[in-house]
Amino acid sequence: YLKYFPSDEYINLIVGGIYFDKKEYKKSLHYFDISKSKLKAKEVYIYSGMSHYFLVQDQQAIEDLAQVLKFDLTKSEEAEIYYVIGICKNNIR
Repeated sequence: YLKYFPSDEYINLIVGGIYFDKKEYKKSLHYFDISKSKLKAKEVYIYSGMSHYFLVQDQQAIEDLAQVLKFDLTKSEEAEIYYVIGICKNNIR
C-alpha cells in the first residue's frame, strides 16, 4: 500500500506503530514524521515522542509530548505525559 500511497498519514501511523512495537524506534520515526505532517492526532505525537524518548533524544521527545497536552486527555494520560516530560528535562540538565 505504501508503494502506491507513500504519503497516506493513516498507513504511515500504522506502519510506524508496528516498528514501535518491535522496538525499532529509529525506523518508526520516519513513518511518524510523515503522519505528523498531515494528521494532527494525539496518537501520532505520543508515539513519536516516546520513540524519541527511547532513543534518548530528550528535546525532541519534549517537543512532541508537549503537543499531546493540547488535546483533550484523561487525568491519567496527562499525568503520564508530564511524567515523561519531567524525565526528559532531568536528562537534559
